[in-house]
Amino acid sequence: MPNRRGTEPNNLLRKNIRKHFEPFFKVLIAAFTIGLLISFHRIHALGFSFYWLAQSLMIVVTIGLLLNHHRFRLKVLTPIILALIYLMSVIGLARLGLAAGSFLVLFVIPMFLVALISFRAAIWSLIAIAVTILALGVLHATEIIVPVMNVSAFNNHWGHWLFFAFLFSVSAYAAVYVTHMLRSYWTESYTKLKQSHEEVQALIDHSPGGILIYDLNLEQFTSANPTAGEQFGADPQELLQGQTYDDLFSDLSDYSDPKAMTLKDYVQAAYEGETNLVEAELLPLSGPPLSVDLTISHLPIPDRDVVRLTSVDNSRRKFAELERQSLEAQLAQSQRLEAVGKLSGGVAHDFNNLLAVILGNVEFLREETTNPEHITMLNAIANSVQRGSDLTQNMLSFARQARLTPQEVKLNDVVRNIENWAGRTLPANVDVEVSLLAGLWSIEADPSALQNAILNLLINARDAMPEGGKLTIETANLRIDDDYIFERSEEVPPGRYVMLAISDTGAGIPVEIVERIFEPFFSTKPAGQGTGLGLSMVLGFMRQSGGTIRVYSEPNEGTTFKLYFPISAGAAKDLPAAGATVAERKKPLLSGETVLVVEDEDELLHLLEATLTKAGYNVITASSGDEAFNKFKTFPHIDLLLTDIVMPGTLQGTSLSKALRKIDPKLPAVFMSGYASEATVHGNGLRPEDIRLMKPVTRQALLSALEQALAHAKGHTNA
Repeated sequence: MPNRRGTEPNNLLRKNIRKHFEPFFKVLIAAFTIGLLISFHRIHALGFSFYWLAQSLMIVVTIGLLLNHHRFRLKVLTPIILALIYLMSVIGLARLGLAAGSFLVLFVIPMFLVALISFRAAIWSLIAIAVTILALGVLHATEIIVPVMNVSAFNNHWGHWLFFAFLFSVSAYAAVYVTHMLRSYWTESYTKLKQSHEEVQALIDHSPGGILIYDLNLEQFTSANPTAGEQFGADPQELLQGQTYDDLFSDLSDYSDPKAMTLKDYVQAAYEGETNLVEAELLPLSGPPLSVDLTISHLPIPDRDVVRLTSVDNSRRKFAELERQSLEAQLAQSQRLEAVGKLSGGVAHDFNNLLAVILGNVEFLREETTNPEHITMLNAIANSVQRGSDLTQNMLSFARQARLTPQEVKLNDVVRNIENWAGRTLPANVDVEVSLLAGLWSIEADPSALQNAILNLLINARDAMPEGGKLTIETANLRIDDDYIFERSEEVPPGRYVMLAISDTGAGIPVEIVERIFEPFFSTKPAGQGTGLGLSMVLGFMRQSGGTIRVYSEPNEGTTFKLYFPISAGAAKDLPAAGATVAERKKPLLSGETVLVVEDEDELLHLLEATLTKAGYNVITASSGDEAFNKFKTFPHIDLLLTDIVMPGTLQGTSLSKALRKIDPKLPAVFMSGYASEATVHGNGLRPEDIRLMKPVTRQALLSALEQALAHAKGHTNA
């Protein structure tokens, strides 16, 4: 855009200058050459003098420019031509005084300067010309300079009048040409501005969303497009007759949440530069309310405080979303029923027949024998047959979506019972470690289905470690709220949960099939070694129990399955209200430190970055250990390492910390893992002061761990 003070022409003006002035300068140089030759002829008649020498040089320069003008840029050619015009005019005034006609050419100089360079340059040229004329006047008045010929004789010569007419014509033509060029420029500018305005107006008028412009000073809408009029069931001009946003939109405030923003708050936030997308109810002048997606943003119009509200009808989107969810649910239900229906029609039926034969023969043998040892073995067989019958019954119940028979269960007792026989049935090269939380809350679940779910996970863990390894079972109490950091997209409703984690150190699950492991009949095992129903049954059981299941796996590192059970109603009565246990969030005791965050899950990495940045830390992120190592060498100072333990690449979490501590031995570290705490590091020799966090982790626990690690590194502790 042009500078307000006129110090720089804009691009369009420059384009016009190049287009029109280059040919004009050719004409001007030619005319100037003719004038110089005429003037030279007159001076030559007077004999050799300073004027003769000066004009001779000017003729040579001008002819040179005329012949070689194509080699010079306009910005170079302009000052040369104007300087020659100035010199010619000064020579004429010095030679003839006020009788000289060359002074008519002087006013061409500021005209060209204001058009080609700037207004300031033109003013300075006017001052210079005025000073020159005054100086020549003083020199003539004091007779230091004496005119070279009689003025009367000058006026009586027709050639002098011809020369005067020539100078006037050139000067007048220059003035007319510059004025014409400027008029053409403004005409072209206005045409383009009008065209641009019409295009913008067409975009606004045909926008699929309603657009309203709200003036904060007038406290009313000042503009509305036709779509907005259609949404409100009125002519757009009716919306501008004193209507406010309170008249046209319902209040967005959630009175159950005192921190919720009102529409007024969003308008104020937009004025301050923030853009928000909210769901609102539009209040038509006639008709029912309309649900819309409302975008509220600042509109940068000079000297006005205005906000733009763009409303898009979201009823179709909502309907499509509900329809999609319904279809997905129906498809999933159909697939599950089809899969388990095949099982119940084939495997379950035949298996129950086999169990019936076995149980009948066992009962017959028990009646025929009196040997206590034989009776004990037969009873064990009968119990196993009953458990097999329960398993098929659960499969059939899941297929029919029949209700289970949940009851209050102490999960630790179930795990201990399974531990007793699991140690005897698992291979000797599989070490079983159990870590049970004392005071674990009770849950409500079907005991038989719960045992079967745990059994399925134990079998999968065993099969994942054909060469042996470590199997870890853990339990814990968790309270999940909006402050919990999850790294998977599936949401867990807020509340108190009992967590059961089963981890192995086997081959892990390939990334490309993690999303399919819960599909019925999907199995990676060889034919005949698995039906592919185990995990789908576990998922179905967890959903029917009101809980959820999560899986964390890394190839060649291991897998952890976490089961989240809602606590029982009896346990909930004995606990304080959830709101009473929420401690007030405090800012970290240490802030401003630089934390290197390493996490291969992009979604979790961004969440960790936002959490730590909001807490006052400077955050550097990396998605692998190798990238983190390179960034550590690049940045001058990093105060703490926060890293996942299992990641792709050469450097894992623990090996990364060792590599970085070779550079900075005092670097504190906090490790995170989705695996059970006893199975995270596999003896990699972390320091005693290193902190390990088990995913998922609350923001409060994360910030507390960082404070503790930094405080230890700085030689003090936090209260």
